[in-house]
Amino acid sequence: MKPLILIDARFWSAVNGGLSKYTQGLIYNLAKIKNSPFNYIILTYKERPLLADNFQVIPTNVPHYSFSEQALFLLIRRYRPALVHYLHFNHPLFTPTPFIVTLHDLIKDYFPQPKDTSHNFLMYKVKRWGYTLTLKNALYHSEKIITPTQAVKHQITSSYPIPKDKIIPIYEGVFFKTQKVSPPSQPVPSKYLLYVGSLYQHKNVNFLIKNIDLIRQFGLNLVMVTPKTISSELKEKLRKEKISFFSQLKESQLKYLYKNCYAFISPSFMEGFGLPAVEALFFNKPTLLSNIPAFREITHQKMLYFSPNSSQDLQTKLKQLIQNYSFYEKVSENLKNYFDFHTTAVKTHQLYREIIRV
Repeated sequence: MKPLILIDARFWSAVNGGLSKYTQGLIYNLAKIKNSPFNYIILTYKERPLLADNFQVIPTNVPHYSFSEQALFLLIRRYRPALVHYLHFNHPLFTPTPFIVTLHDLIKDYFPQPKDTSHNFLMYKVKRWGYTLTLKNALYHSEKIITPTQAVKHQITSSYPIPKDKIIPIYEGVFFKTQKVSPPSQPVPSKYLLYVGSLYQHKNVNFLIKNIDLIRQFGLNLVMVTPKTISSELKEKLRKEKISFFSQLKESQLKYLYKNCYAFISPSFMEGFGLPAVEALFFNKPTLLSNIPAFREITHQKMLYFSPNSSQDLQTKLKQLIQNYSFYEKVSENLKNYFDFHTTAVKTHQLYREIIRV
């Protein structure tokens, strides 16, 4: 009988943004690997995707980041898998089976302020305690740790006494479920920089808003896309500055914005990977990124980088982008070949084999 691998895919739903794309991209491509020595159980949150014959999908109503997910070990014990792969740091603390985790970043370690949470302060402290406990259990008791970049591996080994050979960086890819491209319902500026991402503190989006006049000096506008509904306060600020913004777009509409933007921009203070930047590369778009390790790594230090606190540096790089636009288009076209979920799946599958020894 083939060894059984259980994958916690409860982030499958599109509302989970980058985690959803990683979950679906990895699993759909694992299902394409022929003659695999494994059978799989895919644990979802109510979803029932159709996969290969060696995949069994088990929906559950246990939400992630909940106290109830600690009881998942009962379900896991029932199926007796040879290995469990948790696609994020959260997992049952008393898991009875060897497991690996994918740790996408350590942003919560560096930006722990409660302003990034919707909970009251007491609930925030409880959640924070739960995060720390779960993260350390994942780091110290997992068989291996997958990270999306060398940058995250370095953050882990700099902060925790984890052996370097326990951490395996595997790049993620671009995953779109539809080939369709359609414009959003609202008008889009003719020439714009595109920001795609959340509005959390580490994303530094206020820097873009503060520098909107500088951006317009170069004949450019700004379009911002966020996965969730934005606050009325921020919405009013964006309207006041006449900045186009979209939330909860369809995938086909997001693809339209990528395809038609002048360039992608992100002033983030920290990233584990930078999926929107990679998606922009997929459409051969230049990227204008903050000067942080993850961005430099995924773009091979060949794009344009600015200090996330310096308007003057942003101005210099915007000028450089405009003067050398066709060059950076070509760089983008070359870089996009480094990111696809088939490679992600093959490398992850090889890691499974090494751990289970088949």
